[in-house]
Amino acid sequence: MIKSTTISVYSAHPTAEEAVKELEKSGFDMKELSAQPILHPASPCTGKSARELLHLRTGELAVLAGRCSLDITQRDYDQAKREMTGASIPGRRNALLEAAN
Repeated sequence: MIKSTTISVYSAHPTAEEAVKELEKSGFDMKELSAQPILHPASPCTGKSARELLHLRTGELAVLAGRCSLDITQRDYDQAKREMTGASIPGRRNALLEAAN
C-alpha cells in the first residue's frame, strides 16, 4: 500500500472545515484524515492555558518531524517548553527569571 502525506494550510478555521466537508463528499475515507491545528506565533490564543498551548506546540513539533501529533518525544516537549519560555533565545530565560524575583 502506498502512503502519502498532504499538508494544507488555511487562514481560518471555517475554511478548513469546508475543505474537510468537501473531502468527505468526494468519498475520502475520513479514518485516514488527521487534522492538526498549528498555531502561528502572532495568532490570538485567548482562552487557552499555558499547559494547553504547550501540549498543542508539542504535537506540532511531532508533526513537523513526520510523526503523528500523539507520537511526541521528550525532545518535542523540551523544545516546545523552551519556545514558550523564551529559553531558546540566549539570556532570555535568565532575564525572565530575574524579572520575576
